[in-house]
Amino acid sequence: MNTWGVHSFENDCAVDWEAGFKSEGLPIAVDTMRFVASQQANGLMDADQAARGVAAVEAVAYTLDRGSKEANDALKGAPKVPLPDPGALLEECGRLLNAIAAEGSPLRTHWETTAAADLDEWLASIQDLRGRLAGNVAAAPVLEPQPITAAPEPAPNADELRLAIDGLQFEIETLREEMNDQFDRLSKKLEALSK
Repeated sequence: MNTWGVHSFENDCAVDWEAGFKSEGLPIAVDTMRFVASQQANGLMDADQAARGVAAVEAVAYTLDRGSKEANDALKGAPKVPLPDPGALLEECGRLLNAIAAEGSPLRTHWETTAAADLDEWLASIQDLRGRLAGNVAAAPVLEPQPITAAPEPAPNADELRLAIDGLQFEIETLREEMNDQFDRLSKKLEALSK
């Protein structure tokens, strides 16, 4: 994952993800959050997925007119739908942010190992996002992370299944693009070494 800043959309994973949000809106954000939470609950979350999870949470804030200036610029023109009762979704956002910012999480470890000087600023950006979700001008305090446990879900209807499939197809396409990019970079390096 390439980063050029500490904010939600200052990494290539989030920038790649934002195109899906601009076309699909909130359902892709919710699907991404739930996918990342599921990966985290099963010990499979990686830094790229976590970065997309942060972007998805930021997209929820954007939908609620609580996005950061940087996120508002990145997501400008994306569809906004009213949320009649955002409470449960905001709780999901908070749990996911706690898991992503927790000691030992892949994204935090990425920041600790590749940009340790920026770790505190990254944690402050997560805290700011948490505060904006809570509707506070000042950021909410960082809570002790709680593990995410997979709760049994009611049987999905056809629309929910279509949304889930669309979300998975988007994730697969994003991973395919990342793999192709990495393959191209490795091929170029091999070619350069062969000369």
